[in-house]
Amino acid sequence: MKMICALTLLFVGFAGPFGSADAAPLIFAEGALRAELSWTQGPRLNEASAMKIEWISGVDQTRTEPPGPVKVSLWMPAHGHGSSPVTLAKLGSEPGVYQASDMYFTMAGDWDVRVNLKYSNGREETKMLKVTLKGGGHHH
Repeated sequence: MKMICALTLLFVGFAGPFGSADAAPLIFAEGALRAELSWTQGPRLNEASAMKIEWISGVDQTRTEPPGPVKVSLWMPAHGHGSSPVTLAKLGSEPGVYQASDMYFTMAGDWDVRVNLKYSNGREETKMLKVTLKGGGHHH
């Protein structure tokens, strides 16, 4: 019984409210669509980081496919440059669940994880998740 309780607490700790560092909702299409980002690996300096992106309908709160192609990129505003291209792949058979991998934060500082959605009418919308990576040794 104690084990179940501990696991539940752990799960709640990781899947906490929107204010947690683990998940951040990005609002698209005036709220009709939401991308929920959660780190599955990292964010780490000079090592591959990865995140899960879940697209949620703002109408009925169910997972849904984004209405067009999605690109994820890393950008460092202070230095005006990005990082190597991020790989985006569909996860499983459920609609709207993707994995962004090969995310390399090449230096300490403030980064933007940019999620760009291109609609069928050609309009694009880019939302950002701010990430700060602390400097220090490359190895632990």
